[in-house]
Amino acid sequence: MKTDVVTIKNTGSSDVKMKGWKLISVTGNQTFNFPDNYVLKAGASVNINAGPNATHNPPTSLEWIEKYIWNNSGDAAKLIDPYGKVINQLN
Repeated sequence: MKTDVVTIKNTGSSDVKMKGWKLISVTGNQTFNFPDNYVLKAGASVNINAGPNATHNPPTSLEWIEKYIWNNSGDAAKLIDPYGKVINQLN
């Protein structure tokens, strides 16, 4: 069994406190809420994992859920900041 993985990279020069940030699977409107105490360091990446083999190993890997979220034919995703602004989107 495979794991669905979305990788988010902080390309900025400052750390980002992820409290209130969300990753949304548009097709099913499933929402991953980042842990309140999670900080994405400048230049670092984090994998958001879903599926039966999802792993949770902060700060580089966070578990969403132990079932599949993403549609294999190209599910859209949105990264939303705490103010509701779409920061990044994959269609």
